[in-house]
Amino acid sequence: MMRVTQGEGAAAVPPPLHIRLLGDLRVSYGETPITTITSPRVQALLAYLVLHRDAPQLRAHLAFLLWPDTAEARARANLRKLLHELRQALPDPDRWLMASAGALQWCPTAAITLDVADFVDALQGPRTRAGLEAAIAQYTADLLPSCYDDWILDERERLRQGFVQALQGLLTLLEAEHAFGPAIGYADRLIAHDPLQEASHRRLIQLYTRLGDYAAAVRAYHQCAAILERELGVAPSPPTRELYDLLLERPTPIGPAPVARPSLVGRTAELEVLQAAWRRTTLGPQLVLIAGEAGIGKSRLAEEGRDWAARQGVATASATCYTGEPEVAYAPLATWLRTAPWPALEPVWLTELARLLPEILAARPALAPPGPL
Repeated sequence: MMRVTQGEGAAAVPPPLHIRLLGDLRVSYGETPITTITSPRVQALLAYLVLHRDAPQLRAHLAFLLWPDTAEARARANLRKLLHELRQALPDPDRWLMASAGALQWCPTAAITLDVADFVDALQGPRTRAGLEAAIAQYTADLLPSCYDDWILDERERLRQGFVQALQGLLTLLEAEHAFGPAIGYADRLIAHDPLQEASHRRLIQLYTRLGDYAAAVRAYHQCAAILERELGVAPSPPTRELYDLLLERPTPIGPAPVARPSLVGRTAELEVLQAAWRRTTLGPQLVLIAGEAGIGKSRLAEEGRDWAARQGVATASATCYTGEPEVAYAPLATWLRTAPWPALEPVWLTELARLLPEILAARPALAPPGPL
């Protein structure tokens, strides 16, 4: 429940004002949304007054906060204009705003609900699983992310840190209870909140590993590597790499077991080269050429490398081309398309695929055939 601060009044209590500052500003009077507070400056003034409602705020101080690079006289004139706009937007403004010649204050006894107050209250509650889950549920977004005023940065960061600490505390409790499934959802939320924190990625990898979903753990590592490369241009740190290497060295098969075939004998060094090439894909694409005389086991080695990758949860595809076969353009691509499931596709894309897979036209007579290239 949101906290409601009630003042003394008559029996017929007017509706409270609901104010949400986590995310974009939302204000409603009872059940009626107030949609006229659209100016970023008016929103900033409302937010500051509500967040500092316990004490009067000097007009000179407010003017400086909102217009730090403007002359004082002009800034105070701007503040008077903003205050007028805010009063115009609020129903019965004298219930909420207390103004004097030198100061402004949001009425501390006014009947309001405030999501920031609810979140702070929940953070100060018991550090139990239920208590932490309640606090996390209250935090729907950062404090007014569209506001860039200096005054809000410290407050926004304080709330962010409270949210992160609640998530980390809850993850610790869930891990102690061996509730790895629920913990994964909260670890995902921690990463979504700050994707560049490698420690959060490592925690997710470890959770998947403890759950026994090694393929998902490998995917979590590659997600981490992709984010770091895209955003910072760096590779994962040694502690993260060590987790990944441990996953790849697991003797337990990951994913469905491949079709049984005789063990690969005498190719340990070559197989290690393939595995090392795969590990280097976190730094960029890799190409491996297996060369040698016919009949020495090149195809068998390639198949073993593919099966090893599949056991790590990697999506694999294979195709073959042999000397003496008719030369068909894009034959390997057609093979891959025939062995992999497709997503739902619009007819225009099915028509394009029919260039490589003519059986699509036989299965869908109403589909338009592709035109000439």
